[in-house]
Amino acid sequence: MKIDLTQLRRLPEKKIELNETFDFTHIIEGYVQLERLSPVQFIGKVELLAGLFLLEGKLKGTMTLLCSRCLTEIEHPFSIPVRILFASRNNAPDAELPEDEIEWLDVDTLEPRPFLEEEIKLAIPYTPLCKEACEGICPECGKNRNEGACGCNTEKIDPRWEKLTTLFAQKQDKNE
Repeated sequence: MKIDLTQLRRLPEKKIELNETFDFTHIIEGYVQLERLSPVQFIGKVELLAGLFLLEGKLKGTMTLLCSRCLTEIEHPFSIPVRILFASRNNAPDAELPEDEIEWLDVDTLEPRPFLEEEIKLAIPYTPLCKEACEGICPECGKNRNEGACGCNTEKIDPRWEKLTTLFAQKQDKNE
């Protein structure tokens, strides 16, 4: 979907309503924790405000993530607010504009897809959890500890202190 900004300037209301569905499934390849991504719907508008173009709306969809502790699948519905300012280098406003707050366009067309894709990438949790108190998986047997205890002894003793445990055990035996 490309938006012709010269056409937008000619419209009396200086606004175009958008309701588009995007397939961003290729994003999955770059994220270990992302299992699936539903088609993403963008509902919003592009409007001309004081020589700048404002892309505003919401991205809605569902991502399936893997819990970073127990690898359980988590359905994560999202609704991401989007508000991005654009300026055309061909018809830039006269005022000084902060470079870090505006996306500059070299042509008079706006392709919102890469900007919306970036918003989704920023919304992917770095370490998703199925629940805050997730127990994770047992490092010995691989059982999901959220489903119950596995009985493995996961207490690790630092090899540098291992001799002390034998000394304490010998001392206990002498005292008994």
